[in-house]
Amino acid sequence: MTDSKETLIKFLADHYGLTLHDARPLSGAQSSSVYLCDTKGRGQLVLKQSQWYKGFAKNPEEVLETVYTIADLIAAEGVPLQRAIKKENGKYVTTVEESQWALLEYKMGHPFQGEKKEFEEAGKALALFHHAGLKLAKKNADLINKAATIPVEKPYEESRDLYFSVLRDQLLTEHSCSSPDVCRVIRQDIRYIDEAISYIDAKLGSGAKLTVGILHNDFNYANGLYDDTGGFVSFLDVDQLGVGPFVFDIANAIASFATGYIKDHGREALKHSTGRFIASYHAHNPLAFAEYERILAATQRWDVMRILRTLRRHHYENDRLPALMPKITNRFLPRLKEAPALFSFVTPEWIREALA
Repeated sequence: MTDSKETLIKFLADHYGLTLHDARPLSGAQSSSVYLCDTKGRGQLVLKQSQWYKGFAKNPEEVLETVYTIADLIAAEGVPLQRAIKKENGKYVTTVEESQWALLEYKMGHPFQGEKKEFEEAGKALALFHHAGLKLAKKNADLINKAATIPVEKPYEESRDLYFSVLRDQLLTEHSCSSPDVCRVIRQDIRYIDEAISYIDAKLGSGAKLTVGILHNDFNYANGLYDDTGGFVSFLDVDQLGVGPFVFDIANAIASFATGYIKDHGREALKHSTGRFIASYHAHNPLAFAEYERILAATQRWDVMRILRTLRRHHYENDRLPALMPKITNRFLPRLKEAPALFSFVTPEWIREALA
């Protein structure tokens, strides 16, 4: 579907019975396009085109239908999140030319700005999200199994095994490719990936006792909205919802918040603000003490997975999504290298103090 205004007008009329007055792009990426639509009768809504599951999910429409169905159940438990709107046929998702489209609520607010209250509110909101999933699972024993069917592209364990079997040797060999500067940096800094994998597997291996439930899987500084007082307004972008240990979501959020926050406030402020996040989370969805000790390993797991996922596309999928390659050297690898020092404050003493 070409994204002209005329096409959007027809799409909303055909599938939702809505009249479109105006539409403008909100954001765009290789995996999605998002439009703010002004409609008659329903006001402002968000129309999102996603290709996230294209290429690795057998039925992307069915997957997103499951995602939005589960998200709607979580929202019904009182968790503030951006809900999808059902079409006239009762479904959430439409596939047009191999892309999935969904109409979502429009939420007003601003992204994370590093205010103290925002740390507390984000921790509380994530705890409520996790707690709602656990509550729903008690009501519906099949919910977790259904959520577990949502595929993860190139998951950590699979990518790690491929890395050690063939990918690592290929990276260490001089080769011609479309991103030689990125591959050169990987060769120079490959020990950081190796060390991180050893640490991740030691801390998060089969012996770790971690609380598992429904995850947002992409709660970062841009995927939550706040009001002018720092109050939490809504989760955004639930497309990657899935199942896993809660500490994965906690670590992803903390690492994302830290990226910009530390530049303006420094490490000591990050220590205290992260403590606020953990304390607020624990007050609404308490975890075992030892789970918080896995925060560093969980942050590194995310970055290793993203690095290896991108390299696998680069080497084995005809350089799919090449614009993501620079993120390895601009974001993921630097964060992987800096994380042990950045989060060195996550000690048993700090956790006890935060939870006191």
